[in-house]
Amino acid sequence: MRFSLCNLSSLKPFQSLLRIVPNPLPASFIRGGTSKGIFLNRKHLPSDTELWRPIFSSIMGSPDPVYQRQLNGMGGGISSLSKIVVVGNPTKTSNVPDPVDIEYTFVQVGVGDGELDLSGNCGNLTTAVGVFALDEGICKIPSLELYPSCNGEDMNRRKATIKLKNTNTDKIIRTSFPVDLQTGLATLEESEIEIAGVPGMGSRVLLEFLNPAGAKTRRLLPSGKATDRVMVGGGKEVEVSCVDATNPTVFVDVNSVLGGGSAKSSWINDASLPLSMLEDIRRQAAVLMGMDPHVQAQPKICIVGSPESEGYDLVARALSMGAPHKAIPCTVALCLAAAAGMDSTIVHGILRGNNNAVIDGDGVAIKIGIPGGVVGVRAKFEGQELKSVAIERTARRLMRGEVFW
Repeated sequence: MRFSLCNLSSLKPFQSLLRIVPNPLPASFIRGGTSKGIFLNRKHLPSDTELWRPIFSSIMGSPDPVYQRQLNGMGGGISSLSKIVVVGNPTKTSNVPDPVDIEYTFVQVGVGDGELDLSGNCGNLTTAVGVFALDEGICKIPSLELYPSCNGEDMNRRKATIKLKNTNTDKIIRTSFPVDLQTGLATLEESEIEIAGVPGMGSRVLLEFLNPAGAKTRRLLPSGKATDRVMVGGGKEVEVSCVDATNPTVFVDVNSVLGGGSAKSSWINDASLPLSMLEDIRRQAAVLMGMDPHVQAQPKICIVGSPESEGYDLVARALSMGAPHKAIPCTVALCLAAAAGMDSTIVHGILRGNNNAVIDGDGVAIKIGIPGGVVGVRAKFEGQELKSVAIERTARRLMRGEVFW
């Protein structure tokens, strides 16, 4: 939202915000997984989230309907680079069975329109929430464990485990990462793992989403069925699986939307996907899930298919805000792991008979081929109940200072 000097009515709320919100704002710019975002301390913001829009859209450089580049702000012109995370202490009204160390709210900022979407969580930026909280002194480390070392040396490091509450979904995430014993801050530069879509190696950050089913709809299978059918142009029926774990996602077999000789692994990196058809499918599936079909951020849609080479168990291509994602949203990968463990879903059907994928009574461990490489995810079940999903990510601090809005 830009306020014009010629429009006095737009200046009034702007001037009111200036009295209660510092400009510039203390902020950090951090990469988490395959996303980057601005991290803000909740104490610097108004408690009313309706007042966040002019602040956050301006920080990101939105709206930018013509150029879609966000050159007036910190955004990067695509959904994975137009994100903000607000982090603070747990509120007294926190409705969770176990105490948490931190609460955070994820905000997707529309590149073109500057609208804020708080309908879902961002798994990638969740990677950096605990890191930012320690940097800001928002919380203390509740417990420390010895950190494993390849050569047996102490290395002055310990493993911190912090429990987060995401306010978008009212779900709990447990995050573990190495910290320096003297400073008590996260050490992110260890050469431990490399993730698809990000050059170089970094410290391992484990994310475990606890009881992730029904993050938005309160049901793991929001339609009540493992598969549904929707009608697209020309009277063609397309089978979908609607699953809600960490974030609601619609899964569709690549052969249903491409078919024939086109359904080869080249579609993983091909930008010329049938976007209008996929959006039509996503909107119809949203209705089946009891969600607003006009909210573009949720549910996500993900195309899945069988692998054509070794090294992964299936291939996947997700869309985010109507555009092909350059890797995969973390929550989509985790939702895929949940879908893999449920009989009769499209994902489970693709994996059936795959000797490399681990799918048994205890859970799921699979490797997903995505643009840029492979990502591993796990899901743990107790009977039919989904207990957790997990993924390993890396993070990197990029900037700490102040951001103008």
